[in-house]
Amino acid sequence: MLLGKAIAGLHDLARRLALIQSGPGIGRRTALTLLVLVPELSRLSRTQAASLSGLATFDRDSGHYRGQRHIAGGRHRVSRDLYAAALPASFRWNMTLVDTYRRRQKPQTGPHCMRQKTPHNR
Repeated sequence: MLLGKAIAGLHDLARRLALIQSGPGIGRRTALTLLVLVPELSRLSRTQAASLSGLATFDRDSGHYRGQRHIAGGRHRVSRDLYAAALPASFRWNMTLVDTYRRRQKPQTGPHCMRQKTPHNR
């Protein structure tokens, strides 16, 4: 990875990259994304960082819609890359989420499914 080698030669950026990677579950690619696309990360609070990366929830209360929260705004590439990193990680290490996902899966039915034919469903 050329970017990683270039950053390794710069003491300040290499130190910041190591600090970002020290977070649990943060790999090199995600750390590089944060270092390059959110350079002001070290000077932000948690809420400011969430808002800037497009991960902060906002109220959209109007008319019949009350209490719904949505993420919006921020830097699209950062939120997309963080989502892409978090989704497979959450299904690998968060057993509560894995169990919830398995319970909510719909059973496979329809013509696209391979069902064994029995005397009852010919």
